[in-house]
Amino acid sequence: MSIHPIMSQGVRGIEEATKQIHTWLPLLIGVVFFVFVLVVALKIAFRFLMPAKKSSQNESAETMTVQSLKPGKVVAYPYGIRDEFLTPAELSFHHVLRSVLSSDATIAMKVRLSDLLFTRQPNSNQGAMNRIHMKHVDFVICETATMKPRLAIELDDATHGRSDRKERDEFVDEAFKAAGLPVLHVKAAHGYNPPQLFADIQKAITSA
Repeated sequence: MSIHPIMSQGVRGIEEATKQIHTWLPLLIGVVFFVFVLVVALKIAFRFLMPAKKSSQNESAETMTVQSLKPGKVVAYPYGIRDEFLTPAELSFHHVLRSVLSSDATIAMKVRLSDLLFTRQPNSNQGAMNRIHMKHVDFVICETATMKPRLAIELDDATHGRSDRKERDEFVDEAFKAAGLPVLHVKAAHGYNPPQLFADIQKAITSA
């Protein structure tokens, strides 16, 4: 007979617990939902209010995308204009070079060897063609009227003293020699002697 009161108390306890759960559950669900909405709202606000970061090369943080001809396909163009087309040393020399040349001469810069030279019998000289493919010369003096190359100029900074650069320079010099285009090496400096530079250019062109 003592079992029945204990069971009654247990049932009442369960009923009380159930009532408490029913009372607090909606409130708990409401709190969770409020926190979720708040987090989403903060993410959206952060995305629109924070300024876009830009790199030292002026690369736009907004990646430009355009629709291609195929519907549904997006093509990205992650490009930007470099801050410096010429290095400070190249720019300084270019100004001096421009000052000693007449209007009959035009200066081309950062010219690929494969745009200046062609490979004879390319089918059987694929290796030779590959060797000039990724190389360039700093400056090329051309006849303004025809844009015919007359002289290649290499501005030699400290890196040209390395063994790998020496090997590269020797190859480029021999390639130009074989093609009949003279090349002039000028040591990079803080200042240049314009009359001497003009004399060196004339000598290099006339002695070719």
